[in-house]
Amino acid sequence: MAQFRFEATLPSCSVNKDLLTRLEHYCLENLPKLLGPTHEKTRVTYELSIHDALGTETLDGIHQYGPDLLPDSTTSVAIEGTVRHPGGDRATVNVAFARDRSSAKFGVRCEAAQAREIAVGVHHAIQRLIAPSKNPNWFYHPGWPSALVFLVWMIVTMYFLGALGSKDTLVRATANRMTIPIEIPFIAYWMAGKLYKPFVAFDSRLQRGRDSSWKWFVSGFFGSIIFGTLLPSLLKKIWG
Repeated sequence: MAQFRFEATLPSCSVNKDLLTRLEHYCLENLPKLLGPTHEKTRVTYELSIHDALGTETLDGIHQYGPDLLPDSTTSVAIEGTVRHPGGDRATVNVAFARDRSSAKFGVRCEAAQAREIAVGVHHAIQRLIAPSKNPNWFYHPGWPSALVFLVWMIVTMYFLGALGSKDTLVRATANRMTIPIEIPFIAYWMAGKLYKPFVAFDSRLQRGRDSSWKWFVSGFFGSIIFGTLLPSLLKKIWG
């Protein structure tokens, strides 16, 4: 009997009860059919785990979770669905949603005559189920180490500090005018990835509040740049 294992990084997404319901339905209803006709001896198991600051809650399904929102301190949500056919065929799906990119993983293990084809099919199915819940938070979690972002910020900061202390009036004036518009985005980018925009966002009261605060900050910042810096400069060039 062939065996095949597959693992991939999940896309950046927002996890709520609707997404977990879709994944649960797939594991309980669709996954068993991939191994062939089901009958009374087919065994299907499913487990949902929610990890937060207080501990780990393990459920048989999302229907056992009462609240509409996940806990504010949720750090990860994991699901595992397993199908065992009496003939020996077996398939296991693991989906681990986590706030950081490196821990957000999807895996499938299959033992069947067409193990590779089944595993690839499961992968495509999971991707389709997650697709409606994708978000742009991947922008704040690039593939390179976060230390590199910090290094670039330090280099830029040192440059501006040197320019602000320059004896050249023009250089000093330019640095004074550009420091805030450049430094704030770097700091905001760093903070967003660490706090406001996790790679996988869990639908909670706290996360909804952070999303609203972030939208307010971004709109306010760009509004100040446009109406406080660019527009006055443009009008000055036009009207003199």
